[in-house]
Amino acid sequence: MEQTSIQPEDDRDYAYREPTTRQCFQHAHSSVSPTAHILKTATMLSPLIISEFVKDPARQWRYARIAILGATLIDQTIWAVKVQNERRQRGQRER
Repeated sequence: MEQTSIQPEDDRDYAYREPTTRQCFQHAHSSVSPTAHILKTATMLSPLIISEFVKDPARQWRYARIAILGATLIDQTIWAVKVQNERRQRGQRER
């Protein structure tokens, strides 16, 4: 029995494969939109921005936690809407 690796020999193997509904992890295209990218970048920078305007350390971390929680909720809502739209489109194609 011949052993095969899970990963392809080189990247050119992907050009000749049939498209599937699942994407390979190494070549994942899971970005939602530029808006989501900007939101994630702002979330990462929020502690720095908050610390420039709020001088009390306890309040800084409180505001940072609130900003991160709010951004996470928005990001998950964007993702849920994307998945819902994909399922709706897939359901319409199957009819």
